[in-house]
Amino acid sequence: MNESLRDKITKEIILTEKTYLQQLHTLDKFFSKPLLEKDFFPVHVHSAIFGELASLQHMNNELFHALTSEDGDVGKAFLHLAPFLKVYSSYAKNYQQAMNLILDWERKSEKFRTWLTGTESRPEVQSKLPSLLITPVQRVPRYRLLLAELLKHTPKDHPQYDSIAKAEEEVGHVAEHIDRSISKSESLQRVLVIQRALKNGQPNIISPGRHLLKEGILQKVSRSGNSYQARLFFLFSDVLLYTKPPAICLSSSSNSISEALDMDYKPRSLEYCCLLPLRHCSVTCVFGSGQQNLFRLKCESEDMLLFSSDKAGEWVAALKEAIHQAVRNRRTLRKESSSRKPMRRPALRKLTVRGDPEQLIALKVQKPQDENQNSNVPRTSGESPRTAKETAPKSQWSPGAFFSQLMQVQDCLTPPWLSPSKRRNAARESSSDVKKGKVSSLKSQWYAIQR
Repeated sequence: MNESLRDKITKEIILTEKTYLQQLHTLDKFFSKPLLEKDFFPVHVHSAIFGELASLQHMNNELFHALTSEDGDVGKAFLHLAPFLKVYSSYAKNYQQAMNLILDWERKSEKFRTWLTGTESRPEVQSKLPSLLITPVQRVPRYRLLLAELLKHTPKDHPQYDSIAKAEEEVGHVAEHIDRSISKSESLQRVLVIQRALKNGQPNIISPGRHLLKEGILQKVSRSGNSYQARLFFLFSDVLLYTKPPAICLSSSSNSISEALDMDYKPRSLEYCCLLPLRHCSVTCVFGSGQQNLFRLKCESEDMLLFSSDKAGEWVAALKEAIHQAVRNRRTLRKESSSRKPMRRPALRKLTVRGDPEQLIALKVQKPQDENQNSNVPRTSGESPRTAKETAPKSQWSPGAFFSQLMQVQDCLTPPWLSPSKRRNAARESSSDVKKGKVSSLKSQWYAIQR
């Protein structure tokens, strides 16, 4: 019984692979190549839509040949190509962008729209372009299901059992990698939407490694405790942002608010209120249970009470997990964005970054004090200004004076996250260089500054 089921599943894997290759061939022959030749849109747009197609075709041709070989070991065939299946993650990550480009050019170009409709209705095609483009995204999860089913009906003493088990595990890792890539891509797209929606584009929430975890409306209790206001919260991996919600969210019923949050916010529709670094935050449930509606959020000087009719428990759990992860990340990676205190809207213009190039340009190297002291000495009668200038002692190079000026520049260049001990070590190293007589290069730098 198991052997017949194994054969049936093996044949299904080979048959579906053959059908999939035909779909890739159709996509290449009737869409990719003609669009490149007819020059309907720029080359970079074509590459964004069909860029991975040639790699997928080559890889799956190899897989099909391995599956139909005399050996017929399905597990070995997948193990051979499992590391290369990660190319699907790149394709899946760019799939939504490709669809957006196609829709955009359908709106902009009547010529492209007419050609696309005619091509999709050809007898040898009989498929819509979007349905062909999504087949690679669905293929790896399909591999995973078929291999799991094949392993289920393969006895443990079967010669191919170990290879099938390992192949199912490897393909599973690739499928999870693809899911994470798609999730990160969608999160990044969402962050871009939120950034465009902030009035004046402030604050800048786009940062390497930052991704969106959760968004939603919470009610914020006023400081007096007599009222509350709806606020739109965005929980990122290292910061918490809240704004005044757009009018459409406030006018929506409680049942449709979550649906309204899935919309693309209009540009400059969100008024920024406050940005909180997660590593300084703490969350406590007012009634001692994560399922209660009211909870307290503290971040240094910021202290607020928040509640929701049905999502408070989810928010408390998400906040606690994000804070814990942000603190762990802080121990190994010091991010400037996480070192700031809570920043409200009025403080946005006052935000300055230490070591800014304009600050370095404005820094003037002062001359030694003993050089300027003679400028205050009164001249004797009958002494010409030229004589007084000539009698003034020439400035002598001083390692100590130059060292103090270097410390000014070093202090300006020192990153804000450098610990006091490291700052002292840097100062001691610079001082030891001067004491050891490494003054020749310093002297040349001194004269360069004086000139």
